Amino acid sequence: MKIDIFYFSGTGNSLHVARQLQRKIPESKLVPIIHLLCQDNIKTSADTIGFVFPCFCLTIPIPLYDLLKKIDLTSAQYIFAICTRGGSHSEAFEYIDKIIKKQDRHL
Repeated sequence: MKIDIFYFSGTGNSLHVARQLQRKIPESKLVPIIHLLCQDNIKTSADTIGFVFPCFCLTIPIPLYDLLKKIDLTSAQYIFAICTRGGSHSEAFEYIDKIIKKQDRHL
């Protein structure tokens, strides 16, 4: 089973969470979202895909939005997301579901 964890981190909190998750799932691969944004199409062959990111203005950060619009999720059998936030309300998960629904996928 191949597991890709895509992460975006501004202050380092989400990177810390992604690294801790990778320690618990050693076969996973961390993929920095910021390095993929110059690509027009993003392909992954992972069975499990995760997104780790901070809450920005009650929703997802723009780099994650851009990634979700470009990534091909056809290989994914399981998709999850982790949003780091300081206790504030967030609609991030609903927003991600709305975007990936266009590929017939959901969290």
